[in-house]
Parts: sequence; structure tokens; C-alpha cells
Amino acid sequence: MDQRMAIPILAAFAVVVHLVELTIPSPVPFFRPGLANIVALIGIVFLGITAGLYITWIRVIVGSLFAGSFLSPAFLLSFSGGTAATLAMGLCVVYGKNKFSLIGTCLVGATVHLLTQFLVAYVLFLGNGLFLFLVPVLLLCALVSGSLTGVVSHLLVEKIKHTGIFQPALVHG
Repeated sequence: MDQRMAIPILAAFAVVVHLVELTIPSPVPFFRPGLANIVALIGIVFLGITAGLYITWIRVIVGSLFAGSFLSPAFLLSFSGGTAATLAMGLCVVYGKNKFSLIGTCLVGATVHLLTQFLVAYVLFLGNGLFLFLVPVLLLCALVSGSLTGVVSHLLVEKIKHTGIFQPALVHG
């Protein structure tokens, strides 16, 4: 598959996953499992970091337009967290091939996503540390969801490798 076609297809799939995820009740306030990050990671593995960023940005922008949250605080948190997590996962895939499994990569991504959102919330919105009591609970949730997305990502990447959809030169993992 041509990269110019792969990015919009993966981005559209990420938007659908993102919107479906918004309908799932959250066990902890302000928490989503981040299932759409699986699609960004697939983009990173097969197409590179830039493709992963495009997929994430399109997902966040289009998803927020559908959800009615474009340019809201939730959008800013999602955009910043998604960008930072995608960059962190990209660095793990490209530079840490022999050090990070896809599960480890997703754990890094989930942790970076959460910490980035807390930093942005602190700087832009809250200005005090009263909300920091949520960090341990949400970090535990991020580790659980990062493990789940890592397992699913690993299974999907292995399946995709065997389909021949992507040119071998594009496969990073």
C-alpha cells in the first residue's frame, strides 16, 4: 500500500476507534484507555514517526469536531498528550528496537500521555497542585491500558507483517 493512501486510511480508522471509545463508560474520571493509539503505533511501525504524528493529529482534530470539543480544554489536553505520546512511542520504535517491545513502547506512550496532560492542565488551567492527588490512580490506569494496547498492538503488527500490505522497506519492527 502506498504511504499516501495508508495515512488517511489509518487516520480514519483511528477517528472511528476514538469516537467509539468516547461511548465507553470510564471507571475513573478523566480517563480513557487510548485504544486509538494502537492505530498511531501501527502507523509508526510501518510508516515512521511522521506518519504516526499525522494519524494522531488527524484523529484528535476530526474526533474533536465530531464530539463538539474542538479547541476546548479537552481538545488541548488530547492534542498535547497524543503528540507527546506518539513522539515517545516513535522514539522507542526507531531508536529502541532492541530495548523496547511494543508492550513496553505502549507503556511509555501511556505514561508520557498522562504526564503531559497533567503538565498542560497545570500550566494552562489550574495553576495549583490540588489535582495531583489523581496522578497515582491515573498512572495505574495508564499502566493497565498501556499493557492492553501493547498486547493488541503486538498482535496486530504481527498479523499485518504477514499480509504484505506494506512494502518490506517500510517495516520498522
